[in-house]
Order: sequence, then structure tokens, then C-alpha cells
Amino acid sequence: MGPLAGAEAILKLRAVWSNGDWTAYWAYHLAHEQQRVHHSRYASSSPSRAA
Repeated sequence: MGPLAGAEAILKLRAVWSNGDWTAYWAYHLAHEQQRVHHSRYASSSPSRAA
């Protein structure tokens, strides 16, 4: 990722903020981050039973 890709990301975030869509964007971002980090990590394992 070069410096232009980072600059583009900042411009997109500024546009979301300027359009008043930040709350909806942030809820979407958090939901997808939760999915990416947690659900995919534990998708292949079965839950352990408490003794």
C-alpha cells in the first residue's frame, strides 16, 4: 500500500463524515471487524464443554 492509497482512505473517511453518515459507517465497520476477527477465527473449532 503506497502513500496514495492511504491518502485515498483518509479522503473517503472525510467524505463519510461530511455526508453525515459516520454513525452508520462506524456500526458497519465494527460489525465487520467483529466478524473478521472473531467469527472466522473460531469457525472451524467446536465449542468445548465445561466440566
